[in-house]
Amino acid sequence: MQNIRETALVRFDSLFTPGRKLWTLQNLRRFHVLFVERFDDGEGLFLEKFRTQLDGADDDVYQLAAELLYVQQFFTSLTGPAKKIENVQTVLSWSTRPAPIPDWAVVGVKRGLAGDQSFNQHRPFHLAWLNEFLIDWQSLPEADRLGRLDDPWRFAKAVRGIEFSRGAHQPMREAWLYLIFPDTFENISSRKDKKLIREAFKSRLAQGMTDNIDADLLAIRKSFSPQEDEGFHFYRSPLIEQWQTERKKTKGKDGGVITTLKGAFPQHTTVSTVGLAEPPMASLNEIGAALFLDPPSALRAWADLLLDSRQVIFQGPPGTGKTFMARKLGASIAGDPSRVELVQFTPILRVRGLCRRVSAHWSGNLRAPAGSSQAARYQSGECP
Repeated sequence: MQNIRETALVRFDSLFTPGRKLWTLQNLRRFHVLFVERFDDGEGLFLEKFRTQLDGADDDVYQLAAELLYVQQFFTSLTGPAKKIENVQTVLSWSTRPAPIPDWAVVGVKRGLAGDQSFNQHRPFHLAWLNEFLIDWQSLPEADRLGRLDDPWRFAKAVRGIEFSRGAHQPMREAWLYLIFPDTFENISSRKDKKLIREAFKSRLAQGMTDNIDADLLAIRKSFSPQEDEGFHFYRSPLIEQWQTERKKTKGKDGGVITTLKGAFPQHTTVSTVGLAEPPMASLNEIGAALFLDPPSALRAWADLLLDSRQVIFQGPPGTGKTFMARKLGASIAGDPSRVELVQFTPILRVRGLCRRVSAHWSGNLRAPAGSSQAARYQSGECP
């Protein structure tokens, strides 16, 4: 993240080829003419539309576009690291001499920071906002820029003062605050969630709530420090249960309990359990660390939820590791990969994408009996 901060706000050179002046006001304005002023939020694949919009760009603008896309994707955990790099490489390939992506940049996207679907669904809006913020930033006197980089609250005021006329940019603004000042701002892109968290823990604010929600969240975080790990997260158990009121449990037809978290998405992987013993904390944390989860205890939290509810649904776009994670979670709890079975059902086409249900379970687990209404739904292609 330090590379992003220095390139975008201080040096104005290049993420991938330092010393090459790419993030200049001239190139940012050229990108604005090609992309923002020819904005396309209609149907179609993003990269195909992106290439059409950038038609006529030179190599500097193509590489700038690729680096802006790298920054926009950096925050999300709903796109896998390989896909993020593939997207950036695609844009780089449009130039006559594509620049290589440095190793640090590949490593940098190995872990996402938040599972916000907006970073996939509203990518053009995010890029447009980022472009307009950077144009405004470079239009400021150098003394003002340096002053804002020394004061996160002044910087936040500047960030929230830039609006993209078509909207849908707010998550990128919140993410941008964290990318530039990770020790001050939460890696949370939802303003609604920030408000819910502050409301739930407002008793920890000695002076009460202020008009600076980020300062309040920082004070709340510090109040937890003596009892929580430094890397704790408001989206992890046991904190999430104290503020996420939209979390609910429902009984399934088979008598099992399904726990649903807000932010449902039609692509999902389901893990179910019956009669399994609680796995040891240490082993789950070790597996979480090996999978580069942040924090590693996330796997433990999912295991607790699985053992409590007997079913967990991982939701997100294709290629984000849902099936892989379900296998790892199932094997760690079952104690033997041979007791884990993956069943893939026929995908169907929905209006806005494919819907696929994959259930990972092991010996004796919930399986729809042949001829049952549930099995008939799967065979008919209906998405549950």
